[in-house]
Amino acid sequence: MENKINLNTLKKVLLIISLSAVGIACVMLILAIFKVKIFEGIPLRLLLIFCTLALGSAVSINEISIIKQKKVLGSVSLSFLLLSVLFALIIFCSPIFEEENFFNRLTGIFSLFSIFFMMIISLNTKLDRKYIVIQIICYVALCFVDGILSILIGGYDIFSVTSITEIFWILVVVSVGLLITLSVLSTKRLTESDSKNKETITISKVEYEALKKENKELKEEISKLKK
Repeated sequence: MENKINLNTLKKVLLIISLSAVGIACVMLILAIFKVKIFEGIPLRLLLIFCTLALGSAVSINEISIIKQKKVLGSVSLSFLLLSVLFALIIFCSPIFEEENFFNRLTGIFSLFSIFFMMIISLNTKLDRKYIVIQIICYVALCFVDGILSILIGGYDIFSVTSITEIFWILVVVSVGLLITLSVLSTKRLTESDSKNKETITISKVEYEALKKENKELKEEISKLKK
């Protein structure tokens, strides 16, 4: 019970952070429309910080919901996400933001891995085992896409390798198509589940009175047996 209350409190805090960060980021973008220099120097750093906080907090709320169903995997996914946000904030708040270095590349690779891992855990939590084949195909395609992008972020021009570009885009199309399919299936499953939970039985007044009378008689019989 205490754990549930803590999770609900955390969700409220994250919601406040996300909405506040979104509001500030929107104000900054509106100022940019009016020729205020937002996309350079300190204002750009601040914009990226608020966007990171907004996105990270919003996604974390979903991860907390997953923890209620899959505690270990949900916790691991949330930890990866929080580390990614922390690494990004360190970059945006330090001189290395404008440099190309190992930490920046590592943060990019780790953030990408966190996003793909989160997507897989989120879908797997919402779907039935009967869709496991589609899930596996989707997850394998996502892993390959993540691998190719990670190599690219790491500094190696993998697209210079023959046929890699074509393979990459085929995997992207397959991944996106299956993600949409699985998202629709998960939504359908949740809708059906809600419908079952909301099902009610309607009986006539005569039937209700008969059931009430039968229940009373059963209680009397039980009382006699106890004596």
